[in-house]
Amino acid sequence: MGKEVQLLTLNFVLLVFLWVRPHAFLFSTQFFLMPFTVAVVSAPDLYHLIRHVFPSRLPDPWAQWDSMYSIRGDLFFTIMVVLHVIVGYTEEQASRQEYRVMKAVQNTGTRTKGILDTLMPPLVVEKLLKNPKQSHQYRHATITQSDLCGFTKLASTATPKEVVKFMSQLFGRFDDLADKHGVYKVETIGDAYVAGVAEPPLTKDNSPISVVFFGLDMVRAVDSWSESMQSEVTCRVGIHHGECIGGVVGTDMQRYHLFGDLLVGLEILESTAPEGRVQVSEACMLEVERQRKGLKEQESKKQVKKKVVIHENLKFEQRKDGELTTSKGETHTLPYPTYLVESDQPLRKRLHLQTLLQS
Repeated sequence: MGKEVQLLTLNFVLLVFLWVRPHAFLFSTQFFLMPFTVAVVSAPDLYHLIRHVFPSRLPDPWAQWDSMYSIRGDLFFTIMVVLHVIVGYTEEQASRQEYRVMKAVQNTGTRTKGILDTLMPPLVVEKLLKNPKQSHQYRHATITQSDLCGFTKLASTATPKEVVKFMSQLFGRFDDLADKHGVYKVETIGDAYVAGVAEPPLTKDNSPISVVFFGLDMVRAVDSWSESMQSEVTCRVGIHHGECIGGVVGTDMQRYHLFGDLLVGLEILESTAPEGRVQVSEACMLEVERQRKGLKEQESKKQVKKKVVIHENLKFEQRKDGELTTSKGETHTLPYPTYLVESDQPLRKRLHLQTLLQS
């Protein structure tokens, strides 16, 4: 039986090597193997010790049971297993630390991409990673700019903390509306909010009518906020359509800005719009009408599903004034007619209520 026992011991050694080699990074399995190894290696000695202390008259079938190693060999074999356990522990700790570092880098990259997406259009970020000095020519951009009428007066009677709170509340509502209508927020200048759509990479979908809906909803959002604050703050909006250039400005605190005559005309449209109204250029009106016609044709032919939900009917009322006047008395003359947007939905809640009361 001695040969069988020695063969079993040899097989056990092979099992130990097959166990620890491919699973060297698993500390728990190796730690379980250590007491098991010690027990198997010392089992023959423990058996003979017990037989010596408690002799028996019965024949001993395991009298030849002995390890193929000497005491010194058993000791070295046990030390080898302990060393494997220590190596397994250190490698597992290193693997865990590497995983934590990779996870931190991944989270940092995710946060960085999130920050970049708020500062620049996502499609622009992807292109800038390949070419940091890239600029973009937009031929069909529809940009809106809003202004808060009466906010300066309200801010003069409020604390700085309250002013920041008010702006955060209003621009937070504008941000939600921008996401709703698929409009990209370009920038804010004081209490002015600039946003719009164009061909990629500014926005994925170029829908001028969505910008008009966005402008109407901005007026309603400010009116609702003003009513809750019991203030007289209103919003006026200008929307223009045409060509412009986009690009990253700055070295440390980079921002994506739009440039061109489109922005000059946009500022005039916004500053000369009546309080609580949306004023658009002729180019914007024609582009919206062209899009509405295309949507109707697609709907009648059932070719594609509409990506734009038309939740209100729009009309454009041309302004007869030759000169447009701002609230500060400045006059401007544009080389094209402008239009005020009319809707079958109430534009301003309080004015709608006043109209009902008067009727």
